[in-house]
Amino acid sequence: MSQRRQNHSGKNHRPTNAAQRDKVRKRFLRVQGEPFVRSIHNDEDWTHVHRTGRILVCPDDQCTQRLSAKMSQKKRRFLSDVSGSSCNHFVSAGGGGPMTDEHLWLQQKLLEICRELGFAARLEVGFSGACVDLHVDSTPPYAFEVQRVSTNFTARRKAREWNGMQTLWFLPESARQKNTGKGKNHGDPLFTEPCVRLGYRVSGSSEVPTANQLRSIWQGDSRCEVQLHVGVTIGKLSPDRRSFTSTQLPLTKFISQVLNDERRWYKARLIRGRQGGMWAGWLLNADVAKYEAAIQAADEERQRRETTEKKTNADCADLEELNRAAGEHADAEQAAVDDARIRDERTEASEDTPHTAPPARVPPEPDAQPFVSPVATREPWWKRIMKLLIG
Repeated sequence: MSQRRQNHSGKNHRPTNAAQRDKVRKRFLRVQGEPFVRSIHNDEDWTHVHRTGRILVCPDDQCTQRLSAKMSQKKRRFLSDVSGSSCNHFVSAGGGGPMTDEHLWLQQKLLEICRELGFAARLEVGFSGACVDLHVDSTPPYAFEVQRVSTNFTARRKAREWNGMQTLWFLPESARQKNTGKGKNHGDPLFTEPCVRLGYRVSGSSEVPTANQLRSIWQGDSRCEVQLHVGVTIGKLSPDRRSFTSTQLPLTKFISQVLNDERRWYKARLIRGRQGGMWAGWLLNADVAKYEAAIQAADEERQRRETTEKKTNADCADLEELNRAAGEHADAEQAAVDDARIRDERTEASEDTPHTAPPARVPPEPDAQPFVSPVATREPWWKRIMKLLIG
């Protein structure tokens, strides 16, 4: 929301009757010469400004509009303009209209909580185009904003980050907002930007205050007390430490954790809803460390199982190969046994069948001479003569 800065020093203020048409009810003021913005709903601030003779002016440090702190007969605190003129530095020019009683009351409540926790905090007007920012001197420094209307959450957050400041948006349950920035994160900023849903409960019970009760509380006329709580984007570590669930916290406890840097906004979608959706949120740093350790342990266990499974598969493959070789060897042995059995069966069958033996071969006599047929030969001449002589 941007400011209408028409009534700064050196420029004419508008007539009172023109300002009355805007129906602006001022809740904040500043003592001239002091840097702090004060609220009429804060008892300490009221004591400091009501009937003390101090010069009261518009919270905008560039505006010279004089103010007066007054109380009605019904003990209702209010501010009136002095010198017949007025300003409207709490009126939004972005379509949001005047800052509501709820907005102003919540800003003051946040300021009180920060101071009770020991942190220096101040309300500033016109900073970075915002109507009223609560700046907290923490480490890191924070800008708290109550946001009831749609705006460019992303651009405003990045502008503060550029100046070294973190942003925390409080989104009341009484309104719904959209992120008007461009990009994939447009839509409901609750789940993508550093936001929390802010709710009311009647003190000491879980009862939700009625609209009339809330209206009287915001205007400072009610004796009904309420407790503020935040939720939706508050993460709680699950028992297995491997996920986060959504939970609620009292506003004061949540702010204390944030300003003491115990709880931070994590952009990663780690909070799991009941329907399975996941979104960014505010997580305790100690829980994140436990979560990361559990995830690392789970990854190591998964890798160990995969390694064991691979080794088991390799061993199974080796065993299967051994079984196959043993099977082949057994088959070969069985085949040999079968062949031997078949040969034995054939031998036994041949012995049982009768048959005629072939005639035995007669070997030749060892001293026998080969037969030679006679051949006619002529006797010698001297034998023939002897035969003739003897006769």
